Amino acid sequence: MAWQETMVTMVRVLINDLDSSNYTYSNERLEQTILVSAQYVASAADFQNAYVVDLGQFTLIPDPTDDPADNDYINLVCLKAACLILEVLHKLPLVIRYSSKMAPQQLTHERQPVRS
Repeated sequence: MAWQETMVTMVRVLINDLDSSNYTYSNERLEQTILVSAQYVASAADFQNAYVVDLGQFTLIPDPTDDPADNDYINLVCLKAACLILEVLHKLPLVIRYSSKMAPQQLTHERQPVRS
């Protein structure tokens, strides 16, 4: 399970989720996002290996971090995962503001985006 350790750490650095006593995202959630990103990246570019992503089994085969590591693939997947996460965080305040203007009586609670 080397890809999980390496790639989760890389994504945490990119999204500034570094406080191990109070992570914003669980490892499982980041692994899931990495796998979705791996699917996007695999369809957008050709690599020396044909990577197979299985979201149901949480697998990425072959492991891109195995020696010799496919650093181009690792970097693109981690960057894509960080972009997906940061894009959601960027849009969240807009969704909350829009929702509260449209139907404030329907809001049961107001979520605040996590900022580091």
